[in-house]
Amino acid sequence: MQGTIWGIAEGTRLRWAEWEGEFVLFHENSANTHQLNLVAATAVKLLVTESESSESLARKTASELARDVDVVFQDDIDELLSLLKSLGIIRAVQS
Repeated sequence: MQGTIWGIAEGTRLRWAEWEGEFVLFHENSANTHQLNLVAATAVKLLVTESESSESLARKTASELARDVDVVFQDDIDELLSLLKSLGIIRAVQS
């Protein structure tokens, strides 16, 4: 995934709900609901506004959450991107 720029897939419609720090994402296109933790929710919200590389998304997500980017955090972002791609929520917009 290194070097790839990721963005929300064209035509994707997402709805959000949050209760006491728990996030639920409804993907209208597939009619699936996904529970997200704070890191995942923050990353997806960032992708909604701007396409990002994995590294850039990790940095911006960490910054929003006042955290440092370490190997584990970057791996979590990479895993999230892979999952979102498999769900049809994001796509590579540039490789």
